[in-house]
This record gives sequence, structure tokens and C-alpha cells, in this order.
Amino acid sequence: MKKFLLILTVTVVAFCLAAPAMAELKLTTKGYMDVTGITLNSNILDRAAGPGNTNDSAASWYQMEMVVDTTLHINDKVRIFGQFTVLKRGWGGGAFGTLEDTANAGAAGLNGNYRNSNNFWWERLYMSFPLFGGTLYVGRMGGGGWAYPFQDAEDNRDRIKYVRKVGHIVVLGVIEKLAEADGAVNGFGALTAAPAIGDPFDQSHSDLDAYAVGAIIPFSKNIIYKPLLYYIDFQAASDAYQGIFMNGLMIKAGPFKLDAEINYRWVEWENLVGTRDRDEGQWSWWADAGVTFGPAEIALGTFYVEGTDSVNAWNNKSLWGIGAEFQPLLLLTSEDCGLLWNSAGVWNGSSGFSGLEAYYLRGAYKISDAMKISAILGYVQADEMMRATHYNGGTASDELGWEFDMGFEWKFMPNIKYVAEFAYLWAGDYWGEAAVYGNAPGVDLSNDVWGMRHMLVIEW
Repeated sequence: MKKFLLILTVTVVAFCLAAPAMAELKLTTKGYMDVTGITLNSNILDRAAGPGNTNDSAASWYQMEMVVDTTLHINDKVRIFGQFTVLKRGWGGGAFGTLEDTANAGAAGLNGNYRNSNNFWWERLYMSFPLFGGTLYVGRMGGGGWAYPFQDAEDNRDRIKYVRKVGHIVVLGVIEKLAEADGAVNGFGALTAAPAIGDPFDQSHSDLDAYAVGAIIPFSKNIIYKPLLYYIDFQAASDAYQGIFMNGLMIKAGPFKLDAEINYRWVEWENLVGTRDRDEGQWSWWADAGVTFGPAEIALGTFYVEGTDSVNAWNNKSLWGIGAEFQPLLLLTSEDCGLLWNSAGVWNGSSGFSGLEAYYLRGAYKISDAMKISAILGYVQADEMMRATHYNGGTASDELGWEFDMGFEWKFMPNIKYVAEFAYLWAGDYWGEAAVYGNAPGVDLSNDVWGMRHMLVIEW
């Protein structure tokens, strides 16, 4: 890390010497680092029926990461923003004399998949400056999120974003490139004296582009509405697009607070094969209503993602899931060990997925300025379950499970805290009845699971 900071400092100094007019040039950072240990006592399913096939042993591992956001202040109005990720991987260890992550240093890491792949990855870099009363942002920046973590999947997007305040309302517009098929892709696309069929010049209308308009509307300081309309253009297909209408809402009244989001995503895909068209939509929502009294908070919540109930692929409603950033339950929805992390549901015999329907009760108590305890009890079931999903040809249960989590957080020094969590998952009947997992009459391969996660976290 010292070597990196030295290189960064030299770079900044060289920049200052090369641009003496920028006397106020400065670099600021914010970010976090965590070191985490996780253990799971078993898997939710046995490998197969019979002796020696159970999953009653534990899986335990350590992992770590550091994410730093940088801001280079060129002057009072012009900024260059960046983000880099360091050591986002498990603690592995290779054969004697080899590097820890040699096996993971291949092409996957070079194409943007930093998980378990890279020691260092500079993932974002973009500029901003004032324009026409607002601010224009251009470059590779974060995208895939709106309003609340529900259905957010934060990643890196090449985009142009414009943000402006009109009265009390903040409005924004986005143009972004989700996939590039022509141009200088992987070093190809420049002028060439050897044109060929299928080269980048033959792919000028094959990109995946997206456009968005959104707003933050404060009806008052206690009522805030956040609508967003997002459009994805599949250029390579004939008359194909997806649309997303997202709506975030916050209502606060004294100790009561409601956070909610309701979304609708639809697809139009004409002439994909012959004369068959795809015209489907998917509803989803999340709501969390709570009351704070003194150091305590208690809340009720629910989330829903519509599932598919047809074996016809043209009627597939499974367009997206609960989102990679939405992680209320450690064993079911967390990135570290979640069975349903970023999921659109489970297998249900359809052309898509089951969808999800969930309810939870959560609470927290602030012991002191440095300590806090929390707990959550959640129930999750499938939205749709078709016949012939049971091993006897009937319908498997839609019950996916109950989970109870307890957490403790202790900020024992400025900027650093210790977090510990314990979770227990009661496997729903679905896991013992769904035929696809190898269950049969008299054979239930499902298990209850408990797990723990603890971490040291530095934030600045």
C-alpha cells in the first residue's frame, strides 16, 4: 500500500508541475476496508441420498477488500472522480512457490470481473463540470441503482449524466453504453486496409444502449418521491427493447418512517423467431415501515418479485431479481453467503423463475454511542409454483424458509468498528419436495443451516 501511495503522490506532484496554473489542485478520498471471517455449518441440501452424501460439515473462510473513492479537485468547479478496489478476494493460497491468486488472474479479471480475480483494479474514472446551470458527468461511473438498495445492481457504466436543480426539484438525464459491438473494441475497429464481412464496420447498429430520465421531488422535507424511467435499446434485434419504471417514496411523520419502492419492467421483442413476439412485464416492490422511540427502532417490511407461471419462453416474466445490493438476510440474501442473493426466485417448472414474496420484522437498540444490537426475523416463499415440480408429479411447496439473524456492532475506535452476526435458517418444505434436487418418496435432502460472520471495518 505504501508503494501505491508513493506512486500516486508522485503522479499528483508531476501533474501540479505540468500545470502550474492549477495552484489549488488537491486530492481527497473516502472509502472503507474490511477483513471478514465467515462460517456455515452445512449446506441446505445433501449431495445425494445415502450414507456419506450429507453436507453436515462446515465451510469456513476469510476474505477482505478495500474500496477507495478519489476526487481530484482541478479547480472550484472541475473535478475528476475515480474508484479503485484492492484485494477483493478470499484468502486462498496456492501450491508452494506460487502466488495466492495465480489461478484467478486470467482473462475473467481483465474483462471487469474483479471478484476473486485482482489485487488491484481501477474501476471508475470520470470528470464533471458545470454546464447550463447544472453539472455534466462524463466517463466510466457507477450505475445500476436508484432510490433504495432494492433491485439495485451497482456496476460500472460508460455514461454521460446531466444533473440540474429546477426550483426544489432535482432532475437528471443519462445516456450510457451497456455493450459495444463496433468501434475500437479489444483493439479492433480502427481504419483497416483489409475489410471483411463481420468486422466492426459491419456491426454499426449492434450495440446495447440505455437512456434514463429521473427526478427527486421533495413535496416537503417529510415526503420525497423519486421516479425514474429507464429504456434499453437492443440494436442487434428487430424492434427489441426493455423499459423500467422505478418509484421510490419516503414518508416521515414524527417517530414513524416509511420507505418504499414499486417498480415495473417490461420487454417488447418483435420478430425474434419468425412471427412470434415477446410482450411481458414484471411487477416488484419493497416497503419498510418503522417507528423510532429513543434508542430503539422496530419495523415491519415486505418485498415482492413477480414470478413466471408458463413453460412458454415467450411468456417469461423473469426479467430481474431482488438486486445485488439488497441484502436484508445473511443466509438468504447476502452477497457473502446468500442462497437467493440477487435472485429472481427458484426453479418452479416454468420457463423462468418462481419470483419471491417475503415478510420480515426487524429491530435495533443503541446501547451507547459506540454499541448497537439488531435482529431480524424473515419469511420467504415463492410467488409462483407450477404442477409437476413435486417428485410425485404434483406441486411442490412454495415455502422457501424462515431466517432469524442477530447482530452486534461496536465502534471501539474512531473510524473502526467490529461487527458480528449470527443467523439461523429453517429450510422450507420446497427444498425437501422439489424434484429437481433429487428428492423422492421417503427422501428429504434438505437441512436447516446456521452461520456466522464477523468483520473489522475501517471507514473514512
